[in-house]
Amino acid sequence: MSLGTCRERFLAIGFTSDECDVFDLVTTAATAVLALPVLHPMDREEFCHAFHVIQDKLLARPGLRTIGWDKD
Repeated sequence: MSLGTCRERFLAIGFTSDECDVFDLVTTAATAVLALPVLHPMDREEFCHAFHVIQDKLLARPGLRTIGWDKD
């Protein structure tokens, strides 16, 4: 699932256009990785956990800007 129709909602919560692009790229990559054959019983679970960490980092950016972390 790409960001597609949700882009407006991401922009509304404070994402930049570049952050939307990155989120879309990460989601596209995750979908492609999950389509690969499983090589180990924990592959999918471990990958999904790692993917969610990346999502969390991206989703935190608007909040960090709001509290001033983008200021020098």
